[in-house]
Amino acid sequence: MDSRMEARIIALEDELEIQELLNNEVLSSLIKRIEKLEARPIIYQRQDYTGNPTGMVYTHGQNKIHNT
Repeated sequence: MDSRMEARIIALEDELEIQELLNNEVLSSLIKRIEKLEARPIIYQRQDYTGNPTGMVYTHGQNKIHNT
């Protein structure tokens, strides 16, 4: 009986180690995706005096406006 319980404990510990490795891989993947998204420029849409969008977009610090 003790050997079955020890075998089950070892199996659970192995399963836990595998889950920890997978979680670390998932976390590092998510961190890379977040860093990539944060590096993208934020696009703003110009509005006319009434607050309606004009179809002109630009990014912060950009001098040239682009039509969409």
